[in-house]
Amino acid sequence: MRDLLVIFTWIALIPVAFYRAYVGVLLWIWTALIAPNAYVFGFAQSISYNKFITGITAVATVLSREKKTIHWDPTLIVLVIFLFHGTLSYLLSGHNTAAFDIFDKFWKECVLCLFINMLIVDRLKLHSLLVISAIGLGFHGVIEGLKVIASGGAHHIIGLPTLGDNNQFALAILMILPVINYLSRQSANRLVRWGFMIALVLNCLAVVGTWSRGGFIGLAVLALGSVTMAKHRIRSLIVVGGVVLAISAIASASYFSRISSIEEADTDDSFMGRVLAWEVSFAIARDHPIFGAGFHGVQDPGIFGTYVQKVTIPEIFAHMQLPAAKAAHSIYFEVMGDTGFVGLGLFVSLMVLGFANISRILRFTRHKPDLVWIRDLALTFRLMLIVYGITGAGVSMAYFEFVYVLLTAIAVLKRFCDQLRSETYDIGLDDVDIRPPAKLVVPPMAARQVS
Repeated sequence: MRDLLVIFTWIALIPVAFYRAYVGVLLWIWTALIAPNAYVFGFAQSISYNKFITGITAVATVLSREKKTIHWDPTLIVLVIFLFHGTLSYLLSGHNTAAFDIFDKFWKECVLCLFINMLIVDRLKLHSLLVISAIGLGFHGVIEGLKVIASGGAHHIIGLPTLGDNNQFALAILMILPVINYLSRQSANRLVRWGFMIALVLNCLAVVGTWSRGGFIGLAVLALGSVTMAKHRIRSLIVVGGVVLAISAIASASYFSRISSIEEADTDDSFMGRVLAWEVSFAIARDHPIFGAGFHGVQDPGIFGTYVQKVTIPEIFAHMQLPAAKAAHSIYFEVMGDTGFVGLGLFVSLMVLGFANISRILRFTRHKPDLVWIRDLALTFRLMLIVYGITGAGVSMAYFEFVYVLLTAIAVLKRFCDQLRSETYDIGLDDVDIRPPAKLVVPPMAARQVS
């Protein structure tokens, strides 16, 4: 029954994607984030939904009569350079067994960002992208949050095949929480607003259900950021307080015991294993500063086994067997080991561009009541980047699709502001009275429009 529902829904949406190319982009994002194959068990499980919709979107974009322009903003330029550098890193990776899977995923993410750059051209399409992302990632959080409630807080989420282990799952859900909160505030319909609020609480409980210490830190960052960045801080404080009470009432004693172990990180084999992986990643980049060891190089048993002998082994492993291979456990060290210091510089540049674009958006929208939705969305994006940058320091998720969708969406929002600024100046200049050699005279009405 579930297979038939997915197939019929898919068949109904395909013609819409052909008619409106941006719908194909939305479906592309949805299939990447929700991975429908994980929720069907019959004939529908073998279908490659993401590749299928990728082809449909490409064909629909070519056939569409809508104006299609690639906007070569700095984010897209750096992303293309990063892809080119990653391609060379992959081609030179040699015996790295996991390189192809990650490279195949990464180049498709970059192509998706190119389509977003071309086809997401107005507020409706951008909000549609946010809604479909909330549905895609938030669905996992709603399901797992309900399990946490049903089990009285005992449910332990070990992760999902499509999102990774419990720590990676926690980071993915943390990134969508600000979007769900933003959509709740923007919704005019009370039922929709409350629906998003319920989804927000369930997704928070899902993060708790991972028992991830990094997830706990991410929740704390979100709570602090939500209050300090909010326009109505009292209301935000009430919402955050309600979520904290819900977590306190449902979370198990085992969860709080796990979180309290953060203070004993230096004696924890899990944390010190991360330190070991960071040292190995740095050693790889030191020997291969330009191209690294290729995607997921540190997780290759041969590469890890070679470089673990070149680093200082933490004392906790003196009486323990060293792992055969270990994930980098950090977005920064992951990129460093995979693509060298050059790749790390490009990756960090993308993050810096994201924050810089947000700052420009906030400056432009200050004291403009009609653009309050842009300002609120920019603050939402800033919070998402902060959470990713902090929580990602302990998780291998440098090639997570949603990160690049987010960075491209920020660039799109910045483009909206540039267009509005250009239109404002055009209106002002039309009303300017220029009579040489007299000085420039701007009528009061035009002056207000320019300001």
